[in-house]
Amino acid sequence: MIPRRLGTRREPLLLALLVGSLWGCGASAPPSTTPARRLTGEAALEDDEAPRFVVGDLALPEPPASVDADDPALEPVLRHARELLARELPVPEDSMSSADTSAFVEGRFAGWMNATAQGIRALWDAMQGLTTRVLGAHVVARAITGSTMWALAARIDAWPLPAAVRADASLSAGIRDALENASRPMRERAIQAFGACASAAVGSADPTLDEWRLYCDHESERAQSPRHE
Repeated sequence: MIPRRLGTRREPLLLALLVGSLWGCGASAPPSTTPARRLTGEAALEDDEAPRFVVGDLALPEPPASVDADDPALEPVLRHARELLARELPVPEDSMSSADTSAFVEGRFAGWMNATAQGIRALWDAMQGLTTRVLGAHVVARAITGSTMWALAARIDAWPLPAAVRADASLSAGIRDALENASRPMRERAIQAFGACASAAVGSADPTLDEWRLYCDHESERAQSPRHE
């Protein structure tokens, strides 16, 4: 059976893999120089013709003028972000008993957390290790990383509880606490990445980065807003 307060014993199972993987990850340092921008003054493409960064169902802005949508320097960030968002979160059936839910959490959910923690570390390392000095690419990488972290945290926060668990207020609260603690490192990293994105875009010679600054500011506010059951 799941203990009455999941956080007293099961919580480390859900958290250690993720927190340990993210511990010590620092913010990506801003590039030391800002290269010349490729602002050609060409007519803007129609929305359905403009190249876009496709990462799951994230609604990302159009690539800035200084960055190609297929920039090879961004490939590792895009690949890890796509892999993370494509990995389906396992959810229990509503008819599961408390005992079955306990086994589910310790088995499939913990396995997903482990794989996700490894993917997050790979994504964060890719964001920090960009091989380009183009400022716009660093802004985009931080935005994509933050959005991916935020989406993963939101999935965990929305994890459905089976009816047998919902019927027990103490048990339900314990699991919700553990899930929130599991998603918190993702949310904190998302806010950190969004902040670095917005800060780097301020005063850039590429005016099209301002859309990304606004995007990161907005998403950071969403990630910091109170969450309701």
